[in-house]
Amino acid sequence: EGMKFLCRAAADGAMLAWDVGLGKTSAALLSAQALIEGGSPPVVVVVCPAVVKGVWEAEARKWCGHFFEVFVAYGTKNVGLPRAAVEAHERHRPLLVVINYDVAHAWYDQLPPDVGVLVLDEVHYLLNERSRRSVATKLIAAQAIHRIALSATPMTTRPRDLWNPIDTISPERFGKGPWKFLHRYADAHKETIA
Repeated sequence: EGMKFLCRAAADGAMLAWDVGLGKTSAALLSAQALIEGGSPPVVVVVCPAVVKGVWEAEARKWCGHFFEVFVAYGTKNVGLPRAAVEAHERHRPLLVVINYDVAHAWYDQLPPDVGVLVLDEVHYLLNERSRRSVATKLIAAQAIHRIALSATPMTTRPRDLWNPIDTISPERFGKGPWKFLHRYADAHKETIA
C-alpha cells in the first residue's frame, strides 16, 4: 500500500510517515525503481542523515542492487561523481546517489541534471527553511520529477515544523512563504501595535 501511494503521489510530493521499523526505506527504494521502470529519468538521489548513509547503501544493494549503480557521496572537497558512476549513467544504467544533508550544498550542482526521484529520509532535518541544508535540498528537489519524504516524526513539536518539509517536496502547496499554512493549521494571527 505504501508503494502504491508513493508511486501515485510522488510527482506532487509524497510523505511516508510510518513508525520506525515498518519499511520506509524498502518502500521508497522499490517505489523509485518502479517509477524509473515507468519512464522517470534514471537517477535517484537519497538525502539522509550521515549516520544512515551506510544503511541506505546496504538496503539499496539488498532490494535493488541488480537495478541501480549505487554511489555514496562523502565530503565537501573535490566532489564529483566517480568515473564508474558517470559511465553507468551514460550506459543508461539507473544511478542511485546517497548524500547526507550536511554536504548537500557541495553536491547539488554535481548531480546529473535528470533526477527522476528524490528521497528525503528523516525529512524533519529540514525544519529551518533558512539553513544551508534546506536551501541545498530545495535546489535538488527543484530538479527532481518525483519527490518522496520519509520520517517517523515529521512534526517534532508544532505544526510549523511541517511547513518547510512540505514546501520542499511540494513547492508552494500552501502559497509563497509559511503564512497561509500557519494561518490554516496553527491558528496564526497578525497583531498591529501602534
